[in-house]
Amino acid sequence: MKTFLLIFLMPALCFAGGMSFAISGKVVGRGGVPVSGCVVSMEGSELKARSDAAGEFLLAGEGPDSSTKPPYIVHIDCADRPRRTVRLTATTASLGVVRIFKQPNFVVILTDDQGYSDLGAFGSGTAPAQGWLEKDRIPIPTPRIDRMAAEGVKFTDFYAQTYCGPSRAQLMTGSYAARVATKDNHKGKFDGLFNGTGGVDLHPSEITIAEVLKKAGYATGMIGKWHLGIDDGYKPVDQGFDYWWGARFSNDSGSFPLYENDKALGTYDDMAHVTRDFSTKAIKWIGEHKDQPFFMWLAHTMPHKKIGASEQFKGTTARGLYGDVIAEIDWQTGQLLDALEKWGIDENTIVVFFSDNGHWGKSVDAGSSYPLRGGKLGPYEGGHRVCFVARGPGIIPPGSVNHEIATSMDLMPTFAKLAGATMPADRIIDGKDIEPLLRMEEGAVSPHEAYFLYKTTTLKSVRQGNWKLHIRYADKNLVSGELYDLDADIGETNDVSGSNPAVVNRLMALARAARADIGDFHVDGTGRRMAK
Repeated sequence: MKTFLLIFLMPALCFAGGMSFAISGKVVGRGGVPVSGCVVSMEGSELKARSDAAGEFLLAGEGPDSSTKPPYIVHIDCADRPRRTVRLTATTASLGVVRIFKQPNFVVILTDDQGYSDLGAFGSGTAPAQGWLEKDRIPIPTPRIDRMAAEGVKFTDFYAQTYCGPSRAQLMTGSYAARVATKDNHKGKFDGLFNGTGGVDLHPSEITIAEVLKKAGYATGMIGKWHLGIDDGYKPVDQGFDYWWGARFSNDSGSFPLYENDKALGTYDDMAHVTRDFSTKAIKWIGEHKDQPFFMWLAHTMPHKKIGASEQFKGTTARGLYGDVIAEIDWQTGQLLDALEKWGIDENTIVVFFSDNGHWGKSVDAGSSYPLRGGKLGPYEGGHRVCFVARGPGIIPPGSVNHEIATSMDLMPTFAKLAGATMPADRIIDGKDIEPLLRMEEGAVSPHEAYFLYKTTTLKSVRQGNWKLHIRYADKNLVSGELYDLDADIGETNDVSGSNPAVVNRLMALARAARADIGDFHVDGTGRRMAK
């Protein structure tokens, strides 16, 4: 597989004041078309060059002083294209052909009810004996997603939602699920967030990430579990996706209604092969659209119960059927990444992997939240802090770990910026551009003043920096609950509210302001979008 950590054995040429550099290459876009006028520069020096009409450049001259240690950072900045960053360990190199598409491709791989530590990169199987279940101490092999993290970045403090439908609503709209318009919500009636399947009927007036990217010229495909509408007019093809093959809602019963666009295909009940079938369909669709900018949302039903794995993976892990399920998801993720490389588009494709919420219980057929407390539907970190990995060669530095607060709502504005797309200006978008965090830019911090956890339409907690305050209700009024310092107590075991009254007051003020804006079950927020 390609890597942008290029290693050369040629020694550095040291001269008075600095080292002599000679870096050459050729910049091309889609279809191999040369890209001229790109500025090639090196951090720590005034060294610059431009790509010519053939896309070729030579960055040569005196670079950083001789005390600078590798890697040497080279940036390639082309008008209206994402910055490409190359890390070198030698002073002389040929980068060959550098492909920089005007609009990068995006792939979102979403799992269902996966635990925070159900990946090797997030400490699978490393829980101590005391206080944790046996399943938390059995590792699940995930070599491909671990490799994806090694070639990109993992976020340790990434938040989704605590339930299936609302989590998807946040991803699609870039807004808190409690804010968005749904089929039945209107002034004074805030119980219309859910339909009869536990999903959300996302109102057609909402603007999705697919619609934003489609207007910018992207092909948009969705494979897998939708859970954002069960009526005509509410399917993915009504919400910005060109193509959809998958499930309208969850697989609790071991089956679900299968659709292709508007057409009902009958009942799908092969839980042993659903991961394979969804992945195969997604890869096929990408192959059909690889010559244009595309957005693919691959939304697995697994490991949501009822779980199943194919014969190839059943019985292959020490973690039982659940481990087999995760191993198959890992392998299929590798198949997708391999396809991107085979087609020569991996260096211009950002792939992100995360879960819609935390694991669903203590059963051996559920995941592990270690070292977090709680799980799906709960107010603790294990319910809504999820494993998140992103890979994008040349954009995302390899082997990076980011501890800043980020959310699934941030993907919409981040992708829109990278794509040169226009975000809706007529509504509040809670997500923020996290490109600086993905790039691991020096000094980059979370763009969120605070993050608010809602369980359906009830505000449950607020996090700001290392502090997390739980919220309770008394006669429809918000009252403060436990306060945790997540830096010192990631497992939320030591309530320090009594010794930190100023922090409690500050976070309560944020919670009340959020309630007034977004609303909750009892209050119509001023910024809540109504269906009617």
